Amino acid sequence: MLSLGAEPDRQLPTGKTALMVAAQADDVRLISRLLDVGAKVDATNVNGGTALMFAAIDDSVAAGRLLIENGADVNAEARFGWTALMVAAAKGRARFSRLLLEAGADPEACDAYGWTPLMRAVAGGHPDAVDTLLADPRVNPDRAQESGATALHIAAGMGYGRIVEQLLADGADPVIADQEGRTPREVAENQGHRTTEEILRKAEAAVTQQVR
Repeated sequence: MLSLGAEPDRQLPTGKTALMVAAQADDVRLISRLLDVGAKVDATNVNGGTALMFAAIDDSVAAGRLLIENGADVNAEARFGWTALMVAAAKGRARFSRLLLEAGADPEACDAYGWTPLMRAVAGGHPDAVDTLLADPRVNPDRAQESGATALHIAAGMGYGRIVEQLLADGADPVIADQEGRTPREVAENQGHRTTEEILRKAEAAVTQQVR
């Protein structure tokens, strides 16, 4: 089809371009061919999604690297402000998240709801992606949404004890309160997550001991 002069950025019935399909499938040979015949690396679908975002969905690292090498915008925003890093974080794609961070993706960018990539990784219950994001010095574990909720509040509410421990180890504040005055421990308690509540109770006690 390409050799017959078909428009490389024409959207398929699914709403994707051929480049998006190739990126999600990690088909670097097809990606190279499409780019050679003029496919736009940052072409978007109706929701603003790019090929790089589709590569992030299935952890197609080779495709992602090739797209970035050909100028893909790692901070492009789709509908509701989602970036490729948010997609990777929400899907738990630690390797792809690392690729994006190394290419300059903004780990503190917020979507339309005030969620950061870290918050998305936490909500999805993805400890490996959480580790990858926390390893970036630009990430603030205490970044809050408009509601005042931090990543620690989110992990507490979901009962993700392991992720709570990861956040605490990275310096997350266990006594920070949201706009309703609730600490992460109180959120865990309200949701009935006893093990997580106990982890946070000990963290609160340690903070109290330090300030005495």
